[in-house]
Amino acid sequence: MNIVICITIIAITGILLMKRYQPQPVLIGMGILMMFIAYEANWIDAILVESQSTGVLVFDAMDIVRITTSENIVNLGLMIMTCAGYAKYMEHIGAGTRLAHTFIRPLYRLNRPYIVLALMFLLNMGLSICVPNPLSLALLMMVTMYPVLLRLGVSPVGAAAVIATGHLMDVGPGAVSTLLIAKTLNMPVPNYFVGYQLRLYFLVAIVTAIAHFFWQKYRDRVEEPKTIDACESIPEAPIGPKLYMIFPLLPLCFILGFSQYGFPGVKMNVTLAMMLAFGIALLAELIRHRNLRIVLKSTTIFFEGMGGNQFSYAVTLIIGGTNLCTRTSEFRSY
Repeated sequence: MNIVICITIIAITGILLMKRYQPQPVLIGMGILMMFIAYEANWIDAILVESQSTGVLVFDAMDIVRITTSENIVNLGLMIMTCAGYAKYMEHIGAGTRLAHTFIRPLYRLNRPYIVLALMFLLNMGLSICVPNPLSLALLMMVTMYPVLLRLGVSPVGAAAVIATGHLMDVGPGAVSTLLIAKTLNMPVPNYFVGYQLRLYFLVAIVTAIAHFFWQKYRDRVEEPKTIDACESIPEAPIGPKLYMIFPLLPLCFILGFSQYGFPGVKMNVTLAMMLAFGIALLAELIRHRNLRIVLKSTTIFFEGMGGNQFSYAVTLIIGGTNLCTRTSEFRSY
């Protein structure tokens, strides 16, 4: 019976999410519902242990949310915020744009529109590991990849499809799903990323690139030709010096380099990797501008990126997901 109830609630949750209901209250609400069902069915004696209980059943159910929130904000929330702040700073100094331009330039010389399209999709997915924020990556690709594809003869819709699907899988050491799952499994982030995500990631990337090649070519052939006037409306993004192309890759190098895949004697975590890379980027900016005041002022970009929507959305989503996952695992053990 408990398995049937569990599957039913998960199915209802999936339906609500597919219908675009706000995910945080849905996940939290379903988790609380499962707690009440378990209590009423006498599968558990109490929602909270006696030392943590408020003495009122409804209050205990709501206090679970507080406990989950306090546990996640300190560690997981800080990791997510530093990843977002670093991505924002890379955008500010033009490091991401330089990286994209460096890889896109040789592809442009192929002059084979749909082969270039498929290869650029692979590049887009590869960059998603270094740029965990989907919006930042999409904006980066719009100012670098989109005009190139249009000038090669790909339709605006086809070019946009390649950009929109670049974050097809939320993977990478700085991705929210990676951090949450690694924490839930009590597994180091590098081990989970390399041992479980990368194999599937490469397979999905290749299959999707082939699908893009044939589908976009077919759609552009059967539909009316499009103009490239849209290129003129794309805002320009700052392009940093050539050396800056390594900065988006630094956190990944630190995380994988100081692990069992490199130097296991040094302990490294995601937050530390982001802060180290940020410090190196600041030093490079100081050498570039030779103005301490300007460089120190630019740190506000990093701190502004740490807050705002990235915290309010991602962290609360993790809280809701953790709540539902915990209740689901408990149901399986009843």
